[in-house]
Amino acid sequence: SCYSCEIDVCLSCPAGTYSTRAGSVSMSDCISCEAGKYSNTSGSTSCSICENGHFTSDISSDSDGVGVSSEATACVVCPAGKYQVSNGSYYCDDCPAGSFSIEGRTNCSACGAGKYADSAGTSECK
Repeated sequence: SCYSCEIDVCLSCPAGTYSTRAGSVSMSDCISCEAGKYSNTSGSTSCSICENGHFTSDISSDSDGVGVSSEATACVVCPAGKYQVSNGSYYCDDCPAGSFSIEGRTNCSACGAGKYADSAGTSECK
C-alpha cells in the first residue's frame, strides 16, 4: 500500500493506533485504540486510558462532550455543564436539571438556595 516508498525505512502506525508486534508488514497490522483509550503520537506500542472528567476524541478541543469510540488521538476535558465519573470514556454526561458543573468535573453540584437550572447540561445556575 506504499508507492515510491523509501527503501529500508519502517513506517509508524498513525496516532489513534498501536502495534506491539515486530515485523509488521502493513498498516493493517496497526490496532485501533479501543473505546476510552487514546494514542496521541505515531509509532505507539500501547494506548493510554482517558481519566475521569475527560473523554476520548479525534480532535484536541471538542465542545459537545461526545468523542470517538475508536482510534482516538486525544483525551479532552469534559466541557462545563457535563461530567464523567469513570476512567476510559468517550463521552461526557449532561448534568441533570437543578445542577451545574464547570469543565473537567467528575460530578455535578446542586444549585444553591434561591437559584435554579431548568435544563440539563447547565454550566451555571440562574
